[in-house]
Amino acid sequence: SSVDSDDSIELEIRRFLAEKAKVST
Repeated sequence: SSVDSDDSIELEIRRFLAEKAKVST
């Protein structure tokens, strides 16, 4: 379950970065 948690967090971070990149562009 620890791994799943990390995956979820990383996924959220990636989405956040993607949104930020969109705004930057």
